[in-house]
Amino acid sequence: GHSNPPERPESGIRTIPLAEVRNLGVRNTAERVLSTIPSDATVLLHFDVDVLHLDDMPAMYFPHSDGLTMEQGRSLFEAFARDRRVRLIEVSEYASMRDFDRRAARALTDMIVQGLRPT
Repeated sequence: GHSNPPERPESGIRTIPLAEVRNLGVRNTAERVLSTIPSDATVLLHFDVDVLHLDDMPAMYFPHSDGLTMEQGRSLFEAFARDRRVRLIEVSEYASMRDFDRRAARALTDMIVQGLRPT
């Protein structure tokens, strides 16, 4: 869910604008993305915390006031993490030096645990 288009569209990496994620909804966005991945693929799930809104995730390297709510991020993460093709998960851009009370770390941990919980 980026706010600005990628600088190198010729890279072959497809991104989805934040406006499109909001328009489709996070679950529909996840379903759409997952439907484009071959059934025998191995997937690395990369969750970059700076897609979240500053109010919900103050502990990021590039904070901004436009982004997904933590609940939307949790729903998106869950939809991807529960896909059987996911083999690796990485979380990036978490800035522990900005998380004085560790509220953000707890929120991320809860997101991961909930996302990996069997349905």
